Amino acid sequence: MSTLRCFARLRRTKVCLRCQLPHPGLSDLPSQVAFHGPITQAAFLSRMGLAAMLERSLLKAKDEAERAKILKAAGRLVDTGPKGMGRQYQFLGLSTKPRDAEVYPFVAGIQ
Repeated sequence: MSTLRCFARLRRTKVCLRCQLPHPGLSDLPSQVAFHGPITQAAFLSRMGLAAMLERSLLKAKDEAERAKILKAAGRLVDTGPKGMGRQYQFLGLSTKPRDAEVYPFVAGIQ
C-alpha cells in the first residue's frame, strides 16, 4: 500500500501526479514518512563512499596542482572543526520504514 495520498477540497482524491503537479496549491500530497538522523555531512559523505570517489578523482587528475585542489575541496566538505562544513551541515533522511528502523547511512554507531 502506498503512503502517498491526495487531498483536494478537504476530501481524499485519486493520486494523479500528472494532474496535480501542474496546479500547486490546489491539492495536498501528504505521505507517511519517518525522519532518520540528522548526521553530520562528514559522516554522510564518508558512509556514501567519498573515499572511493576521491581516489578515482585523484587518479584522473592531470597534475599535482589539480590533485591538491581536489584534496583541498574534499577536505573542506568533511572538515569537522568548529566552523567546518563537515560538522556544521547536517543530513536528515526520510523513509517509509519505522522511525526506530536502521536506515543506511543513518545507522547509529558507525563512522
